[in-house]
Amino acid sequence: MIAEYLSGSGIAEAKALIERSGLSFDTEFDEMFGLYEAGHLIAVGARSGKILKMLALDPDYQGGSVLGELVTCLVNRGQAAGHQSLFVYTKPEYATTFKALNFELLANQEKVALLEYGHGLKHWLEANGDLRHPGLKGAVVMNCNPFTRGHRYLIETAARQVDWLYLFVVREDRSVFPFDVRFDLVKAGVGDLANVIVLDSSHYIVSGATF
Repeated sequence: MIAEYLSGSGIAEAKALIERSGLSFDTEFDEMFGLYEAGHLIAVGARSGKILKMLALDPDYQGGSVLGELVTCLVNRGQAAGHQSLFVYTKPEYATTFKALNFELLANQEKVALLEYGHGLKHWLEANGDLRHPGLKGAVVMNCNPFTRGHRYLIETAARQVDWLYLFVVREDRSVFPFDVRFDLVKAGVGDLANVIVLDSSHYIVSGATF
């Protein structure tokens, strides 16, 4: 079985399999692939940026190698598109299956588990390990589109209550001002506050992946 790029009537066929599997069909995706057996669509999955979604298998093919073949195809396509880390959501009971495919569990709650391929969070933590400090710490997440005096006031207020304040700037570029501009404005705006550490939120805070 080789994954095939789906378009036209293939999308309609995939939609039927996805909905039969109890999932919602989402029209927002970059590409969709399917696996066929004797002309019958047995598995489907899509990629939207760095997020793998709508992974559905025919019940007769669950528990074998089909999911691994499909996920490998989607991961390879995502990496070819320039994404070092890829994310997938699944029911908590399926998290172990994805861990066997080299995904790492990032979060798990009653209805959904979030996993990552590529160890991006581990690398991010290692890269910023020297920013750990003793004492009472706080965290603020801001978009700052752009940075204003109101942001400055909120940051000053928070910084007075802790020894160290970690200020995470949302990386996702869905704002008028691009991330690089917003990040530089924030760093310049709080440069005189000695206990404020400005950090890139990467993919892990207020992003398409975590939402």
